[in-house]
Amino acid sequence: MKPYIKWSLIALAVAGAAASMRLAQTELNQPATVLPSVVTVRPGVAAEVVAVTYFSSDVRCATCMRIERLTRETVERNFPAELKSGRIVLRTVNLDGPGNEHFVQDYSLISKTVIVSDLAKGQEVAWENLQQVWTKQKDEAAFDAYVVDAVRRHLSTAT
Repeated sequence: MKPYIKWSLIALAVAGAAASMRLAQTELNQPATVLPSVVTVRPGVAAEVVAVTYFSSDVRCATCMRIERLTRETVERNFPAELKSGRIVLRTVNLDGPGNEHFVQDYSLISKTVIVSDLAKGQEVAWENLQQVWTKQKDEAAFDAYVVDAVRRHLSTAT
């Protein structure tokens, strides 16, 4: 191959890679599309329990494990009395586990996430997908505030 063609192709590849990286960075800086904050399943029914659920899968990356750990630590540190009394339950559900596939449809899940649910007599009354755990996990204070605010919001409607 002639040298000028070779260098032209290399320059084109570098320019394409740079443009792609700039586009990816621009997309990262855009606000995330957020679903309605709280989805009410059974209007008018008062919740008794708030469930904080981390949804995982068989494939677990370091960030996934970090989000699960931060969620657990945040809830345990900020709501010890509510956990002890059973007013808050903290759980992890593996979406790849038998019988758990329906959660993907129930919550329109596109990735691992934290769902805060209001429960009345074991039945879900309302829920909220804390999708921003992915963007907040690098800043533990922001993550903590985000999860605590959501749990408090749900506790305020529970009896």
